[in-house]
Amino acid sequence: MKNNPHKYEIKVLEKTFVVLRSFTLEQPRLTFSELLCRNKNIDKTTLYRIVMNLTDHNFLSKNEKTGEFSLGVGFLYSSRIVLAGFDLREAARPYMEAIHKLTGETVVINILNKDRGICLDCIKSTQPLTITADVGRQIPLLRGASGMILVAHLPDEKIRFLYDMEETAEKISFSDILEKVRVIRKNGYGVSFSALDPGTAGVSFPILDVSDNVVAGLSCLGPESRFKETVYLSRIIDITRSNATQLSHALGHVQKTPASAAHVKTIQEEENV
Repeated sequence: MKNNPHKYEIKVLEKTFVVLRSFTLEQPRLTFSELLCRNKNIDKTTLYRIVMNLTDHNFLSKNEKTGEFSLGVGFLYSSRIVLAGFDLREAARPYMEAIHKLTGETVVINILNKDRGICLDCIKSTQPLTITADVGRQIPLLRGASGMILVAHLPDEKIRFLYDMEETAEKISFSDILEKVRVIRKNGYGVSFSALDPGTAGVSFPILDVSDNVVAGLSCLGPESRFKETVYLSRIIDITRSNATQLSHALGHVQKTPASAAHVKTIQEEENV
């Protein structure tokens, strides 16, 4: 006896999910007529019952003036429950493993904890190269792509505060810091060479949530000698970007058009963060 892939399908639930997916960031408000037009496989009576039930349970909200429906506060309450049980490290692990498998390089995910960067997880390369990457280790926020990717989204005033707090003999000017931040904001990611450990390099992408907030930084680290080869750097950028995008998507983020890896040469010359 063959297994039925639709054995547990409940038709009215399937239709309900289809209706909810009618709402998008581009069109978060729809009239009943627009919902009917978007869901032609659902008859009018069934659609009306679904919409009314979702409204009664606060998963849809109706604007009485315009007659438009939008997703309701029921989702906000549910999202809090989801976030309460969410483990970023567990969610990120498959994407980190994918990068490591394809590159053989060290892969880390860092988070911003108050005014410090913290390594949340790390998969180390088996190659004999010292890289500052251990779980729980604090990382500089204004030196190296893996730290700066966490603060590049912050207001300049906050970055200035972090700059004034930093104590290092190699402290560069604040204007240079802002220029490096500008490059990261422009390209959507960071690249650095010998910023933390001599002879090492890194490519870092932000991890974004549903509200477009940076919640972590995903980085691929390796020898500067390899990363300075344009073709290899381009491959590292593409692989890291792809997995960072997928992880962000898993957090509910809607992907925007990324910077192209075709500009690797320009980025390599311009961006040494």
